[in-house]
Amino acid sequence: RWKYFELDLSSYIYWGDMEGLSFQANGETINGDGSFRHVSFGPIFKYHFQQPRFFKNWTFFTGIGPVWSLQTVKMQDFTSTGPRFQSTQKLTFESFGGMLVIGIEEQLKHKEAHPAFVELVYSYKKSRKLTVVDATDPLETNILSTEEGEQELSGHYFMVSVGITIF
Repeated sequence: RWKYFELDLSSYIYWGDMEGLSFQANGETINGDGSFRHVSFGPIFKYHFQQPRFFKNWTFFTGIGPVWSLQTVKMQDFTSTGPRFQSTQKLTFESFGGMLVIGIEEQLKHKEAHPAFVELVYSYKKSRKLTVVDATDPLETNILSTEEGEQELSGHYFMVSVGITIF
């Protein structure tokens, strides 16, 4: 960290349920609802504003950077146009994109003191590769198929993140 600038390596993990999903895999169209897991990593270049202070030791910051992510969708209630996709399978895709962060952070003398932060995150990610994975055994990864170039997978993600700096 410099006086006003900071370079971080950030990671975000979030999950939830999604409705109205539509994918094409193995020549089939899969429509329905499912659970969603997302893990992302990326460097963020932040600028810390020194004035005005939000509270006594809190300042505003903004940041921008590239991001890589791995998303998994486990379809729960779905229909498929073919016989190959089963409920024991999940869809995964790697995505690349960027993120914009705006937030407040506690200003402590050293990062090792674990300052707290609250941030609003917007990211856009795009992928052109969809993988179908057998999810029967959660301890083993069995890739059934990988497709590239037939469909564009992209998403806009908005998130509120509350946490502490670990190291």
